[in-house]
Amino acid sequence: MADQIDKIKVKIKKLFALSKSPHPAEAASALKKAQELMGQYGIAGEEIGRPEIKAEDIRTNSGKKVPRHQTRLMFNIARAFGCRSAYGLINDDEDYGSTFIGIEHRVKIASFVAAVLLRKMTGARTEYIQSLKRVKKRYQKTIRADQFCSGWVTSVCDKLREFTNSPEIEAALDAYELDQGWVKMNGVIKRETKNHDDWYHGLAAGKDIQIQHGVEGEKSSAFLIGVIP
Repeated sequence: MADQIDKIKVKIKKLFALSKSPHPAEAASALKKAQELMGQYGIAGEEIGRPEIKAEDIRTNSGKKVPRHQTRLMFNIARAFGCRSAYGLINDDEDYGSTFIGIEHRVKIASFVAAVLLRKMTGARTEYIQSLKRVKKRYQKTIRADQFCSGWVTSVCDKLREFTNSPEIEAALDAYELDQGWVKMNGVIKRETKNHDDWYHGLAAGKDIQIQHGVEGEKSSAFLIGVIP
């Protein structure tokens, strides 16, 4: 029996290595099989080594304080991949941005999707500001554009599906955050002023965004694999 368990551990390690594949479907399948074997044979994460956690940064050009709508967008993207997110300095040039942490293949896709959606939101925001021709004061346009973005993010986040991690991956993420001394994104948020007309305009604009999902597991536990550009 002991020899069989040792062989299973070797197989699990190989599956975890395969879960780093650049091909999302292959990586997800390997990770799922590894988790199933660990549960079937009662093998703890410490016995085969915890999954390797990676970090990926994206620039957001938001300065020291990130707007609430952007925080919510990044948080929901991270959750859709079983990742975590934070905001702060991302390099020595004092550029601020968002950071995703998680299993390598998920982090790469999450950061790609975040960059695409952020670009789309910025473009929609610019167009909306240009449409406010009767608003003369710049700060008023900024406030209304923030509300537009809040509605836009609400619409997009409704299309994101939450991914549930295994206990081993959650423990690895907890350990990584503790080692890095992370500050969660919800600690740096700008206050928003509500204007429901602008919010509903953003909600309508966000409905044009199409998000593709792949299915991981027999119970249709879905994870994001791409955004249509």
